[in-house]
Amino acid sequence: MTLWCDIAKISGEVENGRTVSQIFMHGLTELGELAQEVIISEGRSYKDPGADGVAGEAMDLILCLTDLILVRTPDIDEVRIAEIWFSSEVDRTEGNLPESLFTAALKESRKPEAGTDDLMMAMTSKFGEVAQALAEDVAGDTDGLDLISAPALDAILDCLEIIRIEVPGVDEAGLCSMAAPKLVKWRDTAFQEASPSRT
Repeated sequence: MTLWCDIAKISGEVENGRTVSQIFMHGLTELGELAQEVIISEGRSYKDPGADGVAGEAMDLILCLTDLILVRTPDIDEVRIAEIWFSSEVDRTEGNLPESLFTAALKESRKPEAGTDDLMMAMTSKFGEVAQALAEDVAGDTDGLDLISAPALDAILDCLEIIRIEVPGVDEAGLCSMAAPKLVKWRDTAFQEASPSRT
């Protein structure tokens, strides 16, 4: 299994009628929580670190934004995304294509000189692009992802860079382990909310 598959499995099980706009709004709260943890980690807040820390909050945002892509563009698969975003023309010609989006992204830093603050600014910019596309209801296509999903993926990859900084040497198995309890909690919470209350 891959992290994408793990998220897709739970995303498919949670049938609560959520819209892309609602997922995006939830993502804004996750972005705020990540920003808060970054500020705390840099010693610029009187608050104590949360249980999840910077890496855990970055994972929360990865889960949220991946769900947004899955709901927005359900027919795209991770191998196709990895092929588009991480394969050279030579790789495509020779058939040396990545099997997993997150493993492909972990192989080489996209922004090796970027610090956490730089990544937060880049991510916030991508949130702005998603918001603008949602407001305009843009349905165009960019490299197999529409103009809402493409910047969301870019923000996911910035989150992944933050996790790389916080957890040096992390691999996809490590990402899956980090995500597993969060995915169970998401699914269980959604099912509890959907169940009729007892009197």
